[in-house]
Amino acid sequence: MINTALIGQGYWGEKLKNTLDIIKDCNLIQTIDIKNNQSISDLSNDVEAVVIATPAVDHLQQITKALQKNLHVYVEKPICMNIQECDQIAKHIISDKVLMTGHILLYNDCVQYIKDTVDFTQVKSINIDRQNWGRYQHSITPISSFAPHDVAMLDYWLDGLKIKDCNVQNIKVINKNVPDIQIINFSHNTININIKYTWLSVGKYRRVDIFSPSSCVTFDDMSKTVTSNNNYFDGQRFDYQPQQITKHFAHEPLEKEMQHFFSCIKNNLQCRTGFEHAYKITKMVDTLND
Repeated sequence: MINTALIGQGYWGEKLKNTLDIIKDCNLIQTIDIKNNQSISDLSNDVEAVVIATPAVDHLQQITKALQKNLHVYVEKPICMNIQECDQIAKHIISDKVLMTGHILLYNDCVQYIKDTVDFTQVKSINIDRQNWGRYQHSITPISSFAPHDVAMLDYWLDGLKIKDCNVQNIKVINKNVPDIQIINFSHNTININIKYTWLSVGKYRRVDIFSPSSCVTFDDMSKTVTSNNNYFDGQRFDYQPQQITKHFAHEPLEKEMQHFFSCIKNNLQCRTGFEHAYKITKMVDTLND
């Protein structure tokens, strides 16, 4: 088993802790709570891997110190705040250590099902809606927080995302430092992509709609479902009772993601969402933020 420390005891840190407890190759021997003035400097000498779930503004420092300690590293998305910070991390990369970023949608069975079943050469429009009543943010935009999920997903679905003609609408309601709402529009080849992000929403939504002339596919991450509406348009009018198929996926993407991390360590495998992947995703997220 791999001696592991968890850094960060917030909302997602607790989810990670519960997951790490059931990963067979993980021996969680230490938890560090930065809110109690603990730091990576307090790590036990026998720790071999760290799982970082601190605010994104701390990621550069945490990752750098972990790599300097010759540790395997898993860090929640985003890997860091921008591509300049990625360049700093690159200076400390260790060839025989795993550095993995939590792009959890790539371990999601719904996302894989869509990859396997949707012909994206026929798709004309993709709408993405991520809204929730999140904690008040001072230093990170909704794009920086949410977009790593969707950019990684789109990059996978489209065999390499190409962002063109990007337009971003920034809306401030209560926040003076960063937008509370961001609405993004860009194109990839012949596909128009529309995204809305906000943590200023009473309801919680995680939804993707994929439109082609012959079908509409909806991925609802809250209900873990993919719904296909086939032949919804007959050339003249919409069919309000189209052929509809809904598939439910009883899966745990976080568990699958953690299993992959420890498998890569144990078997010396290349990580699916390693540093090169995170670098590419960060560069595209920066494009949306510019």
